[in-house]
Amino acid sequence: MTRCALLHIKVFMSAQYQPRNRRCIWRTARMLLGVAGALLATAASAAIDYRVSIDKAAGELRVAACADRDYPQLQLRAQEGATDFLLGYARSDDGALQRSGDRLIAGAVPAGACIHYRIAAARASRSNGRDEGIQTASGSWMISAGVLLWRADEAGTVTLDLPPGMHASLPWQPRDRSRRVYVLQAGGGDWPAWAVFGAVDERIVAAGDGSELRIAVIDARSRQRADALHGWLREVASATLTAYRRFPVRSAQVLVIEISSRSKSPVPWGQTTRGAGVAVQLFVRRDATVAQLRDDWTAIHEFSHFFHPYLGNSGRWLAEGLASYYQNVLRARAGIVSEAYAWEQLDAGFGRGRNAAAGVSLAEISRAPRQRASGQRGGWPVMRIYWGGAAFWLEADIALHRERGLGLEQVLAAYSRCCLPEAGRVDPDAFIARLDALSESDVFSRLALRHATSRHFPSLNGSYAALGLRVDSDRAKLSDEAQSLALRRQIMTTPETPVTPAQLGAR
Repeated sequence: MTRCALLHIKVFMSAQYQPRNRRCIWRTARMLLGVAGALLATAASAAIDYRVSIDKAAGELRVAACADRDYPQLQLRAQEGATDFLLGYARSDDGALQRSGDRLIAGAVPAGACIHYRIAAARASRSNGRDEGIQTASGSWMISAGVLLWRADEAGTVTLDLPPGMHASLPWQPRDRSRRVYVLQAGGGDWPAWAVFGAVDERIVAAGDGSELRIAVIDARSRQRADALHGWLREVASATLTAYRRFPVRSAQVLVIEISSRSKSPVPWGQTTRGAGVAVQLFVRRDATVAQLRDDWTAIHEFSHFFHPYLGNSGRWLAEGLASYYQNVLRARAGIVSEAYAWEQLDAGFGRGRNAAAGVSLAEISRAPRQRASGQRGGWPVMRIYWGGAAFWLEADIALHRERGLGLEQVLAAYSRCCLPEAGRVDPDAFIARLDALSESDVFSRLALRHATSRHFPSLNGSYAALGLRVDSDRAKLSDEAQSLALRRQIMTTPETPVTPAQLGAR
C-alpha cells in the first residue's frame, strides 16, 4: 500500500518544568506535585482529534485520527459491516498498523502521529435504506457514525474541513456556535447515529437556558420548502417547551430527510437515538403539505423521548408510553390541537391498547424477545406497549396533582437537572425510584407495579371520573365541575413556575 504524499504531521512538544527558587524545598515540592497533578489531569482528559475532510469527486471521506499524547497501543473500532466501505488506511509515521475485523490496531503511537483512513462515503450513503418504499436523499451523504469514525474509547473531538458549498450535520455536541469542532465523550456507544454531508440547511432553535435543537433539513427542493419544514419543527419544538420552558437535553440533532414513500402518513418513520449524542431522525414524504405535517403526531412523539433516559427493552413501555401521552398533552398546551381533541386521541389510543395482547402483562411482554411471533409490527404488541404505558403516565400525572400538588412535568424537569444522562442505559426500576424520591411520594413505584404486572389493560374509570371526562361516539364530553375542570387545566396547561430539584427534595 502506498502512503499519501499529502499527509499532514503535527508534533506536539512538551515543556519541562524547573523550579526557580531552589532554597525553598517545600515550595518546590508543592509545585512539583502540582505539575504532576496537572499532567495526570491532562492524561485523564486526553483526546484524539478526528480530522474529517472530503473528496466529493471521488465520493470519499478522509479521516485522520491524531493522538494528543503517546499511546503504547491504539485501537480504532468501527461498527459491524464498516469494513465494506473502508478503502485504505496508513500511518503518518513508520509504526505498525493492521486491521483485525472491525478494528484498526496501531502499536506505539507517539503524540502528534495520525492514523489515516478513507471511507467510500457515497456508496455507504446509498446502502442506507428502509422497507416500505423509503429511500434516503440522493444528493447528500447520510452515513452511520459508526462507519465514519473508527474510534478509540478515549474522549476526543471531530474537526471538519469542508469544501465551499458543502455543509454538515453531526450527532455529537458542537464545541461552539461555529459547528466546526464537535466533542466526543469517552466510550462512544454502539447505538445508531447519523452524520450528513451536502445540502444541509441546519438552524438552531434555542431555549432561554442555552439548551438547543440543531434542526437540519436535508436536500430540500427549494429555499421555500426548507423554510416551511423549519417553521413546522419550530412549532413542534415550542410545544416541547410547554413542559418546563427548556429542552431536557443540552444539544440534540434533528434530521429531516424527505423521501418517496407509499405510506399515507406525512411522516412515515421517525426515531430517537442516543448513540453519539441525543438525536432524532424524521423521514418526511416529499409531497406532504405543512397542514398535513401540523396534524401529524410523529415529531412531537419523538421529541418527547428527550424527557426520559434510554431504558432498554424492559423499560420500553415506560419510554413509548411517555411519548404517546405527551404527543397529545403537549400539542394541546401549544394550541396545535384543542384540549377536547387531545382527550379524544388519548381515549382512542387506550382503546387500541385495550384490544391488544389481552392476558399478557407489560412485564412479560418486555421480557419476551422482540422477534417473537405476535402478529404485531416488530414482533411485540406495539399498541399494548405504547398505550398501556401512556395509561400509566396519565394516572401518575393525576395522582401527583391530587396527592402532592405537582405536575408530571415538574418532576421530570427536576429529573432532567439532576439525573438525566444523554447516553447510556438507565435501569427502569432505578428511574422509577428516582422519580419517587424527587416527588417525595410512592406514586411512580405504586402505579408501575400495578400497570406492569396486570394481565389486562387497566380500568381508567376512576381517572376519567376525576377528570370529568366521558367519550361518546369518539367525542369528548368534559364536565364543568370545579375540581375536574381544575385538574384538566393543570394537565393541559403549562405551569407558571417551574419547580427546581431542591424544591422537590432531589438528592
